[in-house]
Amino acid sequence: MKEILCCLIALITICIIINKWLNKKQNLQIKYNCSWVVVTGSTGGLGSALVQKLLRSNLNVIAVDYCADKLSQIPNTSQNKLVAFKFDFGSDLSQFACEFDKFLLFNNIDRLKIGVCFSNAGIGEFNKFDATSFESKRQYMQINFNSHLAVSDYFTKLFLSRSHDKKHKSALIFTSSSVVYAPSPYFSLYHTSKTAVTSLATALSTEYSKQIDILVVHPSGFAQSNFMYQQRMKPLFDFVIKTRNYGKKPLKQLTPDLIINRMLSRIGKLNCVLIGKGTKTNAIFQSIFGRNVTGYVWSCFKTLDKVFE
Repeated sequence: MKEILCCLIALITICIIINKWLNKKQNLQIKYNCSWVVVTGSTGGLGSALVQKLLRSNLNVIAVDYCADKLSQIPNTSQNKLVAFKFDFGSDLSQFACEFDKFLLFNNIDRLKIGVCFSNAGIGEFNKFDATSFESKRQYMQINFNSHLAVSDYFTKLFLSRSHDKKHKSALIFTSSSVVYAPSPYFSLYHTSKTAVTSLATALSTEYSKQIDILVVHPSGFAQSNFMYQQRMKPLFDFVIKTRNYGKKPLKQLTPDLIINRMLSRIGKLNCVLIGKGTKTNAIFQSIFGRNVTGYVWSCFKTLDKVFE
């Protein structure tokens, strides 16, 4: 009994130490010896908050998005530079590298001073698979997965150059979703695209771990997310709020700040991060029961079709 108690105390102590290490704040400027970072999808709820957080961390930011008006509205109360690069990931992705190089040259930015890239672009999809056209699906996958492919292609090569020429390590961070572990109805394309992003990040991490710290984050639904408040999502959240505790408690959501703090503290320490109770519950369930049982359980939600139509 005494030995078991000692083992439990030792295990708890180790867990506390590891948790403290994982949550320890990091200075990305020093860690990666850089003065510039890149954020795609920079005008969304998470992207905009991330840009502001990085600016306050004494880093210059290149904010990438398709909407020039929204890019100009990102607040910057720091002394650091915020430069907007307008690019539509729904357009010809083969032009991304060329256009970005021109942008760096025009703004006199040394590409080897860029040490971190957050690949955060993406849009939501809450729809039946048969309700959209093939062209709509193709365009959706281009934005939600191929954009990450184009960004990782460019920055993997750039970061390998930094490693070779300057002996500096770099970081590439992808935003995925809890839906990776929940193949539910109405989320078929969203689940597919985010699963592909997670797989890409995991594979790249095994290939370039010595030169590039690669991280993929899987947040649950969070407040200030444009995706969560689109019109097609409203029936789902009205239903959840109504049924949770008979409507006595509001739907709890993560905040962008919580997600960002978790993300920034774990760069270079982990490859995959699960954020939020929903993500962790779904991941554990799928790990224990596998895809067959998980798929069957989520297929039961098809009985709620009338609620969402």
